[in-house]
Amino acid sequence: MIVLIGATGSVGSEVVKQLASSGSKEPVRALVRNHSKAREKLGGALELVPGDITEPASLEKVLAGADKLFLVVSGPKMRELEATVVAAAKKFGVKHLVYLSVLGAQHEAGAIAKWHRATEKEIEASSMKWTFIRPTSFMSNALGWVGGLKSHGKVFSPTGEGKSVPVDPRDIAAVAVAALTQPGHEGKAYDLTGPQALSMGEQVATLAKVTGKPFQFVDVTPEVARENMLKAGMPEPIVDGLLQYLAFIKSGQAGQVLYDFEKATGTTPRTFETWAKDHLAAFA
Repeated sequence: MIVLIGATGSVGSEVVKQLASSGSKEPVRALVRNHSKAREKLGGALELVPGDITEPASLEKVLAGADKLFLVVSGPKMRELEATVVAAAKKFGVKHLVYLSVLGAQHEAGAIAKWHRATEKEIEASSMKWTFIRPTSFMSNALGWVGGLKSHGKVFSPTGEGKSVPVDPRDIAAVAVAALTQPGHEGKAYDLTGPQALSMGEQVATLAKVTGKPFQFVDVTPEVARENMLKAGMPEPIVDGLLQYLAFIKSGQAGQVLYDFEKATGTTPRTFETWAKDHLAAFA
């Protein structure tokens, strides 16, 4: 039995799709907050358990009989919730935990990396086998620009000409599915990037190219970015962690292309232009 916690997110929903098409005979179960919405999004290829990871009864119900667990949690209470799930997974006999971490977690550079590394350490200290998936920023983060692009055709970010190497959530999911369905991934950490180092301006220019619209990138100060994030309702700890990462991009240190995706899957990752074309309707 494969259990998913975080199945309705950008990566988790792709894990569900790819498990369904992988040929794996293992049953799949997911913990979801809203059964009807999750069924509409995820389809009928898995068992859905309504509940919440803050409730011990929900965790017991979803983890009972589980051999493998895919875990992804987000939000300001991420650490607390992950610790709860890891303890429950150990208690209920999960044998292999595949954890969605973050690139650079092992170096604990910045708040977000420290949060993820703390969870990795708890998993390592357990009796469970593990696989860590450490992606850089998601290409799908560009969907957060849709409102601004539609209203004024601009993307604002404090990254200057610094480059990052965004990765397609479908490729992150492919590594997770490999770890959940194939032997040989236990005890490994995969650092995932896309195939190209791109500045924010180059990403916006790619969107302009595929849509035929005059989109523009505008560099702003960290102070302006922070104010805008808080106005948008983002929790302050998340804002501070993101600003640390954006400063890292601007410093020119985030542009290294890595090749763990190829090692894990035997294929090459998608480009940002491919992702943009596949999501053209969102920007049209």
